[in-house]
Amino acid sequence: MRTVITMISDVLRKNEGLTGTIEAYVFGSAISLNTKPNDIDILVIYNEPWQTNVIRGALHGVDHVTLNLIFMLPEEQLEMNFIALQECVSVL
Repeated sequence: MRTVITMISDVLRKNEGLTGTIEAYVFGSAISLNTKPNDIDILVIYNEPWQTNVIRGALHGVDHVTLNLIFMLPEEQLEMNFIALQECVSVL
């Protein structure tokens, strides 16, 4: 699973010029050491509405696993304290 997470990180870094400034985190079963998850949960913190479609397009090419993308504006994440509560791990 680490290889896929590294691939996701590489794709986001490579497309940084297209996606604009974002933050990306992995959470859930994909970061557990003793599990074999069926999917990867990714939280993306974005600033502009157009970024969500660009990010979906950039990650569309990541094969072999289902990606569950959750998009939040910075203020939504702060209000929910999602990163801390879900023990998210940064991929950027």
